[in-house]
Amino acid sequence: MNAQEIIQTEFNALRTDIINRMISAGQMATGRTALKFTVENVSDSHGELWGAMWTFTLEKGRGPAKGKGNSSGDFVANLKLWIVAKGIQVKDEKDLDRLAKFFAWYINKFGTGLFRRGGRTDIYTPAIDQFMKNIKEKLFVGFQNEFVRTI
Repeated sequence: MNAQEIIQTEFNALRTDIINRMISAGQMATGRTALKFTVENVSDSHGELWGAMWTFTLEKGRGPAKGKGNSSGDFVANLKLWIVAKGIQVKDEKDLDRLAKFFAWYINKFGTGLFRRGGRTDIYTPAIDQFMKNIKEKLFVGFQNEFVRTI
């Protein structure tokens, strides 16, 4: 396996590991965050794992909003999807809208439960640590084997 193949394989494994950790931690509701993870620009010396800009909240949670907070239609719409995905019972669309607006206000005021509990470090932190260990080992072994073959 050449360096580019090793890097591609390890980035794919990193993506899968993070998603699996999200699932086992109960942090997979709509699946939209997982779909945002993409491996791109892989070469024999480089690779990138892209994710949604809110990916950091998987471990840190979302703190209270600064200023007036985010009560935009997008935030409320995302919360509606989350409510439905979590199976929270509502009477009708109006009730769903009201609950999503309440959650938006509450999160803006106090932050998410994960944030208030101090966060966690078991979603992407250990996955990245394992990825770095694997890359170092596999690329070094590959380099070492190539070096020995050229002597």
